[in-house]
Amino acid sequence: MATTTISLSITRILESVYAHSAAESLSSGIERPEILGRAREAMLKVICRDVIAGITMKFGKALTGSNLGSAQDIVTLDLRLPDSVIPTLFQPALETAVAARVLARAWSGSKGPMCERYERVSEMSAAVLARHLASGPLPDAIRPTA
Repeated sequence: MATTTISLSITRILESVYAHSAAESLSSGIERPEILGRAREAMLKVICRDVIAGITMKFGKALTGSNLGSAQDIVTLDLRLPDSVIPTLFQPALETAVAARVLARAWSGSKGPMCERYERVSEMSAAVLARHLASGPLPDAIRPTA
């Protein structure tokens, strides 16, 4: 397993949050206040950093370092990735899990179904990512020969 640095842009993650928030409003046909727009960016950045910390803690020993404690827009994660994990696919999948959890946290006080829906999406996504990190090559004794 090689150590790879994954870079997450909080700004890019929040673009996804804004898009999903707008899509929820459009698909429901109900005009909602723009609680998840750029006017709430400072709040959403804090939630986003908290969510990244929570999700990546589930990665266990695969996570070897991070700059998450700094206040930068780009969060770096040093991960020991199995050869079967493609970093350029892992990154957007992690961003999706983070965006879904940010949406769930932001809507946690609402009476609508969005919080529960996005929390489930995030949990499933984070679990898949953690499983991929935990998978490694087959031990030599049972590695296929053909």
